[in-house]
Amino acid sequence: MASAFPATLPVRLDPQGRIDVDVACPACGYNLRMQKIERTCPECGQAIDVMQREDADRLDRADPRWAAGVQRGVGLLHAGTWMIPLGVLPGLLVAVAGVWCLTRREPGRPEGWAARGTRLSARWAPLAAAACGIGFVVVLALGGESWSVSSLMRRDATWPDILLCTAGASLAVGLLEAWRVLFKIAARADGPDAARACRDTWKRYLVAVGIIVGGAMLVRASALLDKKAFPMAQIRSQPGWVLAVGVLAVAVVLVWTWWSTVRLTRGLKAVVAPTTV
Repeated sequence: MASAFPATLPVRLDPQGRIDVDVACPACGYNLRMQKIERTCPECGQAIDVMQREDADRLDRADPRWAAGVQRGVGLLHAGTWMIPLGVLPGLLVAVAGVWCLTRREPGRPEGWAARGTRLSARWAPLAAAACGIGFVVVLALGGESWSVSSLMRRDATWPDILLCTAGASLAVGLLEAWRVLFKIAARADGPDAARACRDTWKRYLVAVGIIVGGAMLVRASALLDKKAFPMAQIRSQPGWVLAVGVLAVAVVLVWTWWSTVRLTRGLKAVVAPTTV
């Protein structure tokens, strides 16, 4: 994934060129602290996948107000993720507030066009998702639409469907970009393991989006075949079974990504907190 993240993790080195932070070998988990970056892991022989980080790039040397906003943003993102099972929209709003804090431009730091695009995408896409989520609730409440999952899945496209799809797409884009922002913050806060977790979570989100979109396309294709009386796709004759399988598959993917996010944001809180004021 070199197009989204650096091929190697930036870490702090001591004057002798040895790794000066705790970082686990991705192959065996051995702590590579005090190892030379040009060597291999003494436990398993895997090449050490790190590079020297610029000393001026340390998070504890950043603007204090901006750094405090980073700490606050990670805390809100973690809290919002925990809240989502209790209420998707309230949890999303809190998480969006966290991402908003995380993606403020750092004073006095030059920003290239690629970094700016990532930061603004991570900043505005979740906000658009939250706005569409609020719009979805308002349209259903004012329009007297049914709130049941089966009725929402069987209708032709309406405003609630459009708002829900837009919210999902915006949230996916925003979170994928947010992990890239968090990767850089974790590396600057001497948290290479947390940075690697951001990269892994980014990949998990891509897989999750692919599964959900692919499943939705299969359901839609099956429904179209059913309307043409295709003998192997009698969706309407067994709606409960088909719906249950679809909902279960989506639920498994969502729980998987939710728990990955909870673990990641918890680790980021531990990494960022000691370096900010």
